[in-house]
Amino acid sequence: MVAFVGCPMAAGLALVAPEAVRLVYGEKWLPVVPILAWLSLAGVTQPIYNTTGWLFTAAGKAKLYLWLTVVNAVALTAAFYWGVQRGAVGVAMAYGVTMGLVLLVPALWIAHRAADLGLAKTWRAIAPVCYSILIMGVCVLIADRVFEALNLPWLLRFVIKITVGVLSYFCAIWILARPLLRDDVLPMMPEVVRSRMFAFRRSAKT
Repeated sequence: MVAFVGCPMAAGLALVAPEAVRLVYGEKWLPVVPILAWLSLAGVTQPIYNTTGWLFTAAGKAKLYLWLTVVNAVALTAAFYWGVQRGAVGVAMAYGVTMGLVLLVPALWIAHRAADLGLAKTWRAIAPVCYSILIMGVCVLIADRVFEALNLPWLLRFVIKITVGVLSYFCAIWILARPLLRDDVLPMMPEVVRSRMFAFRRSAKT
């Protein structure tokens, strides 16, 4: 559920970074777009990474969690040392790659081992979300290239990219992870939303 909500939001921010920066801060801030994009890479996996702390806490392995935090801090320090020599974009790149990719799998593996859980089961649970995010990214990038070639205004492209991203993500989730929607997402929605969705499903079947 955390991955379902948090990961696509961060990925979406990376995909619309130029338009989002221009809308919120203005054109003079466009040079920060690469920084936002690299930081969003870490944001995509951060919701999943943060859940590792729950496993250490539930297993009573606070000391192991402390050592993992120390190792991560050392890795980030080395990454920042590399990145700071390349300016602000280099620092953002170092953090995005290290926190978003390098440290994720080892942290998940250690946390699952500490809690005596199988990592494969977790991967099977979040894999449909990851695949849906990839599909969303491809659709948004294609839409961006097409409408950029048509010389549409950037604000209109911003709206189109968001629309394409939301629709493609939920369509992919509907196909790849219907049990997630049924068992985890729908129970958390208000009753009026659930009743309308079930009514839509009944009408679609008929």
